[in-house]
Amino acid sequence: MLKTPLYEYEKSLKQRAIIFFNMCAMSLLYLAGIVGYDIYKPGAMPEDLVFWSKIIFSIAAIITLIIGIKARKSDKIYRAIVTTDRLIIEYPDVEQWSFDLPLKDIKRFEKRQALGGGGPGIIHDGILMKDGTYHEISVNYGVSIGKMLKAVQRTHPDIEQRKTINKSAPGIKDYDD
Repeated sequence: MLKTPLYEYEKSLKQRAIIFFNMCAMSLLYLAGIVGYDIYKPGAMPEDLVFWSKIIFSIAAIITLIIGIKARKSDKIYRAIVTTDRLIIEYPDVEQWSFDLPLKDIKRFEKRQALGGGGPGIIHDGILMKDGTYHEISVNYGVSIGKMLKAVQRTHPDIEQRKTINKSAPGIKDYDD
């Protein structure tokens, strides 16, 4: 049984479906704008641009509508909970982003970025443990890392957020401890 949470965040995929419906609406709005402008000023835009825009925005609208409908029917829930001694994240269907950590074993919160041949990679939020393991926190469901950190600091004020991004370059430099 969980103790009274210091921080609790819960968001269902059903609640996130509105994002996909908004993307569908924007695709249709762009499509209407292109078609309307082409009707208003025929020949003002290259034919190829008009043709491919119609195809791409139509496909985008259909795909985002389908994803939105599937998300609306889903019962999957994301949870992030901080108690006086644990940090628990339950990410639906993704084991690597779901974990239950004792607060006493957390070294710090930090952002990480891998540098590769294609340049800098995506910046990831996560938790570095005292044993050196790293747990990435996905923010896909809108969780606030700052609020989560403040809740952790209520019982463990020594746990902080690293001020700079921890960077690595495979074969050259590993992440700092």
